[in-house]
Amino acid sequence: MPTEEAEVVDMPMELTVFDPLDAQIAEAKEKNANLVFDYEDKKGNKEARSWIAHLRKLKAPVNEMHKTGKAEALKYCKAWDEGKNKRIAAIEDMIEVHYAPIRAIEEREEAKRKAKEERIQREKEEAEARRQAEIEAREAAIRAEEERLRKEREAMEQKAREAGIAEEARQKAATEAKQALIDAENRRIADIEREKEKARLEAEAKERSIEEQKRADRAAQLELEAVEKARIEDRNHRNQVHKEIYEAIIQLGILPQDAKCIGAGISAGRVPHVRIEY
Repeated sequence: MPTEEAEVVDMPMELTVFDPLDAQIAEAKEKNANLVFDYEDKKGNKEARSWIAHLRKLKAPVNEMHKTGKAEALKYCKAWDEGKNKRIAAIEDMIEVHYAPIRAIEEREEAKRKAKEERIQREKEEAEARRQAEIEAREAAIRAEEERLRKEREAMEQKAREAGIAEEARQKAATEAKQALIDAENRRIADIEREKEKARLEAEAKERSIEEQKRADRAAQLELEAVEKARIEDRNHRNQVHKEIYEAIIQLGILPQDAKCIGAGISAGRVPHVRIEY
């Protein structure tokens, strides 16, 4: 098969277009290293900002040159891609002439291989299915035997529970009968104790009533005695006052019988503007 002549594309990759800008950047870099600004000072801060703005302006021509150069480079890259694709397609066409029969054989062999693998896989799956069926049959037989044993065990346990329940009921009935006798005796004893306690409380209440009456009688007696004592003391005091008045009148030269009459008149309140202070 004839081959096509390759087209050579001249694609310059020189970056010398950046040389003028490199000189400006180097000059700015040297100056930037020597500049010192007082950033805290208003004027120094302004000067620093102005210098930064100057440096930022240097990026514009760099970007522009990069944009223009890259556009040109893309044209060359596209031409290279088209040339590559055209030549690869020609080579692939030549390969296909001879590889098509080979590919048909490979595909036929691949089909046989897949058919064999599928048959082997199918036989494996069938064998696994038979093995699984045997396992499930054995497990089913085991479960059936376990179920039979479980039912027998449950029947025996139920019988034992029923016997236990019957024995428990018998023991409970006997216990309850015994407890009923004990409770009846306890109630009888409790009734006796209550009667005793009632009699004791009644006796204590009666005794307290008698003691309270005695205390009341004694208090009344003491009150009468106190009243009588006060009456006697008042009477004696009054007699003493009357005696002192009588003696004072006699000392004034009044005859005893007249002094006695005057004292009796004062005592009876028959003398105006005169009152005895006892």
